[in-house]
Amino acid sequence: MQRDAKAERTPLLASVRELQRQVAAENRRLNELTPVGRLPSELLAEVFMYRSASWHTGDREWIQVSRVCHCWRETALHSRALWSGICALGSKWTRELLLRSKQALLDVIVDYRQDDEVIPLVLRELHRIRSIEIYIHRCDDCNGPTCAPLLRSMILCRSDFSHTPPMDLLNRLELPSLTYLKLSEVQVPWTTNLFRPTLTHLTFRFRVKEPGLVDCDLSKVLDVLHTMPHLQSLELANVLSDPGRANVGADVHAHLAQLRHLVLVTPAATMRPFLEHVTFPKEACMISIGFSDTALDDDNMTQCIRLAASKFAEDTRSKDPVRTRLTFSHNYMAATVCVNQSADSFATAFRGAPSLVVRGMRLATTKARFFEMVRRTFPLPETSFSVIDVGYQACDGHWPRGACGPIPPSS
Repeated sequence: MQRDAKAERTPLLASVRELQRQVAAENRRLNELTPVGRLPSELLAEVFMYRSASWHTGDREWIQVSRVCHCWRETALHSRALWSGICALGSKWTRELLLRSKQALLDVIVDYRQDDEVIPLVLRELHRIRSIEIYIHRCDDCNGPTCAPLLRSMILCRSDFSHTPPMDLLNRLELPSLTYLKLSEVQVPWTTNLFRPTLTHLTFRFRVKEPGLVDCDLSKVLDVLHTMPHLQSLELANVLSDPGRANVGADVHAHLAQLRHLVLVTPAATMRPFLEHVTFPKEACMISIGFSDTALDDDNMTQCIRLAASKFAEDTRSKDPVRTRLTFSHNYMAATVCVNQSADSFATAFRGAPSLVVRGMRLATTKARFFEMVRRTFPLPETSFSVIDVGYQACDGHWPRGACGPIPPSS
């Protein structure tokens, strides 16, 4: 009896499967007749690319486009670029993306805390990575390829603030095309192979300055910067040598011919010799100097402000004179209390205009003295507008408020 039932079920199941196949085929045909279904696959792939624009946040909802219908799935799976943005939150997902992207150029974000296997997986594809952002948790060395011929952008960040040296692999990398480099809380020497002559943007920063964190004479720092003729943007925070190691000849300078944007955060005594030995075009758009001193250093702060101001053009007849500003960190511009105009209009007024930003980062008890010192120091008669910033300190649980308006002339 059971054999007869099984024998009868077999052809019926085969018939059902055939009918299901026919229904699926007809549904695909119906989908192809809709306006969306008539879109060329190349255009559909472009639409999918826009939908996946948030890939770098770890968002995976955009993958639903590959599950709408057979046509969309085929288009998605055959679009290599659609899978080339990799937010590597786990080894299984990373493997799948690497497989689907075939040999497309890769943009990669790696959080090392999520899965130890991710870094080795990514490094095997080093030959086709265009940009990479790595949040380093540990500093285990990795064996693998060292040549990254297409890598243009690299961001390395540490999250545990231990400052232990990163993977030795960093110093073995060959990076002939690297133009953008950001190192945050990553302890590397100024002699590292990462500081390439091809760089146009360099950020090297620590939140606080600690003894021996970056151990290098100023002369070596200048030598390294001198090898970067294309540098347009430079941000250095707490990575310059201590004043005792800043003995440099008066005629020694690093000329950064294409620099347009300079940000320095360091104690005034450390910043001063650096500004004395770095030159760049008068057309620079923005210089920001942030003093990380906890106490007022009148002499060195005054000299730093004058040195920074002297970098700008001195022609007061220019249509676009230097506009000096003392400003909040850009993240808190919205908290600024403005005089006679809004914070938005203030920010708009300075967009693209040459400007000098001066900040007191940690002056908790000397805010008024700092402002008076700055007001006395500015030598530029064409200074027309400012935002007062005396630090990040909170007032009654709120961010401190500043004021926009002309700097009053010193008496």
